[in-house]
Amino acid sequence: MVLAPLHPKAHAVLLAYQNQTLGIFSAYVLAFSSQHADKLGPDNRLPLSGIVGPSDTSTLPLTPLFAHLSKMARKPKARSLFVATSGHNDTFSDVGELARTVRHGVHLNKHSIPTVEYILDPKLPLNAYLYDFFIHGQVDALVNMNGLRRADARVRSDSETNM
Repeated sequence: MVLAPLHPKAHAVLLAYQNQTLGIFSAYVLAFSSQHADKLGPDNRLPLSGIVGPSDTSTLPLTPLFAHLSKMARKPKARSLFVATSGHNDTFSDVGELARTVRHGVHLNKHSIPTVEYILDPKLPLNAYLYDFFIHGQVDALVNMNGLRRADARVRSDSETNM
């Protein structure tokens, strides 16, 4: 069973929460990257190949083209320089993007950030297994109809919930 779309007011509350969470974690990464830039070192390693580029551009020839490009270049602190080459700065659209494109040396796991992105994604229908359980209370139906593992669908006894 799939749940109906969220009520607009509930959607607005969750969206506000999501934006606040993204803002908090973006600010954290930006502050951490700025404060620990010397420990993190230059962000000059390509993410997949690990190839290291030049960390000191002062040795490159100072041509008018290079001077112009240096002046126009984005200088992100939190985002990977590799990703910044495609025009991105330190503004992130969602928590997944933040975790995927953060600079070398900063480790984020998007699954450890309290996000509701998947609840807000209209392409992902919300499974009604909790609603189903509150209606019928049958663990077998949760396991068989919704694909939950039996251990995840275990119901606590009264003695466990009162501890």
